[in-house]
Amino acid sequence: MTKRYDLKLDGCELTLSTPIWRYIKLSTLLYLLEEQRSFLPKLTTLQKDDPFEGRQSIYTGHQDFAWLNAELRKEEPWLRRTKANGGTLADWEMKHGMQPSLDKIWMRELARRRVVWCWHESENECMAQWRIYGKEAGVAIRSDVGSVLKLLSGEASNRDVAYGRVRYLIPNQPQDIEASSTRALVWNPLFIKSTVFAHEKEARFVLPDGPWDYPGYPIHTPPSEFVKQIILSPFLLPIEGLALKAVIETLLKNKCPVGGEVPKVKISGALNIDAPDGQTERSLSEVVLESSADDWIANKPWKGSEAESKVPAILNLFPNSVMN
Repeated sequence: MTKRYDLKLDGCELTLSTPIWRYIKLSTLLYLLEEQRSFLPKLTTLQKDDPFEGRQSIYTGHQDFAWLNAELRKEEPWLRRTKANGGTLADWEMKHGMQPSLDKIWMRELARRRVVWCWHESENECMAQWRIYGKEAGVAIRSDVGSVLKLLSGEASNRDVAYGRVRYLIPNQPQDIEASSTRALVWNPLFIKSTVFAHEKEARFVLPDGPWDYPGYPIHTPPSEFVKQIILSPFLLPIEGLALKAVIETLLKNKCPVGGEVPKVKISGALNIDAPDGQTERSLSEVVLESSADDWIANKPWKGSEAESKVPAILNLFPNSVMN
């Protein structure tokens, strides 16, 4: 039976209707639409971009966490489980006289044996997320906790899923080790990050995996099952955004099941003062601009004028110009 673990690390449950977002590259979206899959990275993969990922333990030298190592000794066979290539890194360390603590081995093995899907919790679009993850040709996918949870832990997938809000803590700040929330954090270091990342407002889903050393794996994620809306970057040129919107809508119609709900596609209006709700299909100014541009090109008001004769001379000043 599939299990779902809401860690409730902040003392407040993530409701199934909680809105969550992923700001991604256009290529990531196209992979999702074309292959109906999403790549879920192992924590070791995330650590390549953020070396502190999954290593923000609440353990400090000023606190008595002997009980942690006592509990971990019960899991020592799991920590030192032999793999096909001759053993874990912990086995190699022991063989060569190294004595890493069990809690260090445990956190390292968690990173090797867990895949993570990171989302941003918010009711609305976030400009910081656009600038960091979705600038230029980026897109945002809007969903909710319940839809993603059902997708990952449905009976067909038969996967256990731990999920919850990430806790942002000051590094090495002593914690109340008697508090139940602290004990929960000790056993779930993958949900701890430094306070410098608090702007991410991250909700994450963690799935167990084996100790094989590969970056992650692509899982079956049909967009119609969890994507509520696709919003295109506010940094796109309006005419490019409209063209991209048409392409994405065509892909969705071709890939979504017949009779199923097709996610809506919009161009973000986060930088458009005429779109106070933050989203817009197309502003009147864009329509006027496109129409006037077509008329200007068709009628060529400058044709035969004195200015036309000067164009080649001007372009010669820029021999590498794309206008030549």
